[in-house]
Amino acid sequence: MRILLWDKKKNHVKLVPEALDDLWHLLHLINPGDLVYGRTTREVKVRESTGEDSEGKRFPMYLGIRAKEASLNRHIGRLRVKGIVVEAPERFKWVEGDHHTITIKVGDSIDIIKPNWMRFEVERLETSMKSRRTRIAVLSIDDEDCCLAILRDYGFDIKAEWKLHLPGKGSPERREASLAEAFKEISSSLPTMLGDETGILLLVGPGFLKQRLAEYIQKNLHDGIRELRVAHTSVGGIGGVHEALRSGLVTKYVSEAMVIVETRIVEDALRRLSSGGLVTYGHDAVKRAADLGAVESLLVSDRLLREASTERWEGFYNLLRQVEEKGGRVIFISSGHEAGEKLWALGGFIALLRFRIPEGGEGR
Repeated sequence: MRILLWDKKKNHVKLVPEALDDLWHLLHLINPGDLVYGRTTREVKVRESTGEDSEGKRFPMYLGIRAKEASLNRHIGRLRVKGIVVEAPERFKWVEGDHHTITIKVGDSIDIIKPNWMRFEVERLETSMKSRRTRIAVLSIDDEDCCLAILRDYGFDIKAEWKLHLPGKGSPERREASLAEAFKEISSSLPTMLGDETGILLLVGPGFLKQRLAEYIQKNLHDGIRELRVAHTSVGGIGGVHEALRSGLVTKYVSEAMVIVETRIVEDALRRLSSGGLVTYGHDAVKRAADLGAVESLLVSDRLLREASTERWEGFYNLLRQVEEKGGRVIFISSGHEAGEKLWALGGFIALLRFRIPEGGEGR
């Protein structure tokens, strides 16, 4: 979950769900009576100059509703919040008081205002901010400036800036010597500044410098940076960082970063499984573990949500709630990549355990 605004005095949070997990969190955060604001569409009749109402037309608008209920459309990954319109654009003021449903999908921005945030609700929101946060770093370079920034919930965290002052292309030997020195300084700083939290390092800037720096980093860092991407911006330095965000370059790699994180989560579970670690899989085995309060984290394939019958879904829903009520985490994994398919092949469930439980048959 990416938090854009958290005004604790007004009990107001503006956020963007970044994965299916976040929609699951929102399902349990939005309660009857909460105010929910978001972009939506609504079919309305507009009065013509003749005084007659036109046929209904659908208009985009930003509405606020007082929530009555929320539900997760598991087939298409959408959260639906039903309620009464309390605030509408001036042009459509007359829809206030009517029923409306705001549909929220991954990537949508919404506002939630509560009478009060309970402690367990704040804890869930904080958990969603930390869980599988999309981690992208941007390294922006041109002939004069270089800037390293990490994407946070509130925007970019500028980690470092360098002044390059490269000689012109008319002095190739001096220019190459200066480049080598600059590349060495920049790349040697990366492991400390990035730590182990970055999913993708995106190199941006004009010309060919970014590509040369990428090649230098890959060649000279012992541990390497496995997920490194290169893209074009018109400038380097801090200006290039902000251009990468405005132009959608960063957004382009958000989904890829999530795949990287999900793959690491699943591969870690599979390693535990192959080594006989504290892990079990399949619905029946996971249910036994949940009954005993043994589930630390539960990985769930999103295909279970889309393909299960209504009756089976109710059982899955109760299982997920049970895991959370006993202090476990629920993590949804997309089936749209190799690791997700591996999870599906094991029944759609893998549970990382706090302690070992008696073995038994598995099954989807």
